[in-house]
Amino acid sequence: MHVLSLSQLVFGVTQVVISDEMPLDDAETVMEQSGMQPPLIIKPVWTDGREGSHGLAVVHDMPSFSKLLRGSIESSVKPPVVIQEFVEHGGVLFKVGAACGAG
Repeated sequence: MHVLSLSQLVFGVTQVVISDEMPLDDAETVMEQSGMQPPLIIKPVWTDGREGSHGLAVVHDMPSFSKLLRGSIESSVKPPVVIQEFVEHGGVLFKVGAACGAG
């Protein structure tokens, strides 16, 4: 049996999806219930190359999170969004994607 060391484990990050129809109060409640704490990475749900799909916002406090969702902060990132808690990764990052071919 092969035993993995901690340096060989793969970790996923906690994430929350905020829809474009979700009221701000509900989004704040979802975030509170998730237990995630800043810094937060906020990315568009869409990754298909449309305008803004490669946007990224880093939020360092919850008031800034609320301002971003309200549109009070100038950003190309707008709901629907995926919110992830920043995880220190020592500068190593693997991005994994999936592609499906037409039938």
